Parts: sequence; C-alpha cells; structure tokens
Amino acid sequence: MAKRILTSLSFLTFLTLLTVSLFLVGAEPVKAGVAGKVYDVWVSQSFTSPPHDPFFDCARFGRNTMSLDKCGDSGPLTEIPINALLSLWIGRVPCGGLNLVFIGTAIERANLPSGANVIGASGLGQTEGTNFGLEGVENPDCRLPTAPEEEGSPYSAE
Repeated sequence: MAKRILTSLSFLTFLTLLTVSLFLVGAEPVKAGVAGKVYDVWVSQSFTSPPHDPFFDCARFGRNTMSLDKCGDSGPLTEIPINALLSLWIGRVPCGGLNLVFIGTAIERANLPSGANVIGASGLGQTEGTNFGLEGVENPDCRLPTAPEEEGSPYSAE
C-alpha cells in the first residue's frame, strides 16, 4: 500500500512539474534575451574599497558571443529561454587572460514599467578570484566615454 502511495505521489509530482514547465515555456516566441543586443552596463567590483562605485562599460552580445568594450575581446555565450519575457545566460570573456564568467538574466521590456530591456548578472574573474555585479539597460548606441585611458583593466584587481 505504501509503495502504491509513493508511486502515485511521484507521478503527481512529475505531472505538476511538467505542467509548470509547459506554463513557463509557453507557446509564444521568445522575445527576451541578450543575443543580438547591446547594453549600457555598470559593473561593481568586489576588490575595491567602499563605497564600491561601479564603472561603465558596453556589453555586446552576438548570436553566441559576449564581448565587453573595456576588455576588447569576445567569448562564448549560452542562452536559455525561460519564457517570452525572461531568459538565463552565461557569457565568458577572456579579457586579456582574466577569464571572466558572467551568469545572468535578461528581462523583456514589456514586463517592466521603464519600457527597457534589462540584464543583471554575477561575474567571476577566474584567474584572480574576483567577483563582480553587472546590471544594464539595452542601448544599441552604447559608447565608452572619450576620457583618457586608465592604466590596466577595471576588471583586474592588480
């Protein structure tokens, strides 16, 4: 009897998870996502002294690549659509040997009062063991300011 109850509960759990998954994925085409978009991003570093002022960068996403203007190179991008308004993504940028990895979300503008597509991510500098917070707003015209170049990368703790 107990085995039948467990089997029934397992089947009900499976049906519930399947129903929720189908509801989340939906039948609509996916609009959310970073692929093919450019974002103004502000990046906070774990290794700076308080107040941890973020720096500005441009994040560019190809169909399956991610680049950061302050790094000057690109790496692979993987994106997982959740539904028409949300996707998860993982981007890797070599960044001159710092080996940055960002894991984030993209939210479609239709779901937000601001009317703008936004992203948020946690990042890791694998070479130096650093952490980053990244947030951004879609802007196809993103450009870095023409201020004098700072020495070194803002993604480096050294």
